[in-house]
Amino acid sequence: MTNSQIQLDTSVGKFKERLFISMKAGVIYFMLNSKLSYQLTETLVGGTANNECPTSFGRMLHMLLFFSVTLMSMYNSDIDILLKIKFSLYGTLIAFFVSSTEFNQIVGRYITKEDNSISNCFEIKQMFVHTLIYIVFLVAVMYLPDEKQ
Repeated sequence: MTNSQIQLDTSVGKFKERLFISMKAGVIYFMLNSKLSYQLTETLVGGTANNECPTSFGRMLHMLLFFSVTLMSMYNSDIDILLKIKFSLYGTLIAFFVSSTEFNQIVGRYITKEDNSISNCFEIKQMFVHTLIYIVFLVAVMYLPDEKQ
């Protein structure tokens, strides 16, 4: 098909399904980026948090956990395992971007009006904002066309 023939499914039912999937992933995102989660991995592994703030190693470990949990959350799905890996990878890359220090600084400056220039510590207000942004990004990516279309 040519670009002019690409059809996007914009039905309400498909939107609700995609929103529900994105919200489930958003809950996982919220849980794995919480201070409590970093404290837990700091206790178990070490080197993941510094004064309750994620370290670079901690962020990478939590992204691997995020990938694993989102992949496992598709256990009952009928789609091919390679597509499950692809979708989990996309979600993880978006989560990594949204939880980055640079993105946190932008959100702090323009949305939550909090100074995040020193650390990558997320307060609860920021966590909700980042989670909502993650959900919006994930829904948007679901509307990008496949190679088959």
